[in-house]
Amino acid sequence: MIRLSPGFPTGGFSVDLAETGDGVVAHADLPGCQKEMVRIRLLRPDLLWITGERRDEKEEEEKDFFIRERFYGSVSRSVSLPREVSEDGAEATFENGVLEVIFRKSPRDVSGDISIT
Repeated sequence: MIRLSPGFPTGGFSVDLAETGDGVVAHADLPGCQKEMVRIRLLRPDLLWITGERRDEKEEEEKDFFIRERFYGSVSRSVSLPREVSEDGAEATFENGVLEVIFRKSPRDVSGDISIT
């Protein structure tokens, strides 16, 4: 299962989620962030929180004036996961502004019949 979440125009970021046979994979676009400024946390077994500090700079030179646009600040996002996962054995990489987090599904079976007494 893949769920795509659009980025937010106010400095947010896009997250893609995919459920694999034994895990959940999250990809987050964090352009302008440095690895040291990105933090990942499971708030609950089915809720991922990602935050980062970012600095985006764009410079453009036109005729007789100079334009400079910058974005400094923090971005953060909570994302509901398609299944409960565990931080045990989780792996994260950050390359070229893209964060990849691989979680293993929680060993506990969270679905099943409930007996009525």
